Amino acid sequence: MTLSPLQPDNVTKSEFNEFKDDIRLQFQEFRAEMKADYERHAGMLLEIFQHNLKAAMEQIDAKLDKKLDKEEFYAYMDLYVRKPARRR
Repeated sequence: MTLSPLQPDNVTKSEFNEFKDDIRLQFQEFRAEMKADYERHAGMLLEIFQHNLKAAMEQIDAKLDKKLDKEEFYAYMDLYVRKPARRR
């Protein structure tokens, strides 16, 4: 049977089910890839954070080993926190 140009092109139920199964499979693959990417990136961020924390703690420990004068202390803390208003 030939379809006239005005007749809509219908999809059979089996074609629709094949399409639906294909999309479901692609979605599951996409989800698995996204999960793996998320775990990899979260692990990298955690490693970077741990490294920076360790470096900062070592730097603070080194600074605490010696006595700091007030100006040196504020110059150092300016890198990490907002300097409070000082009274003169």
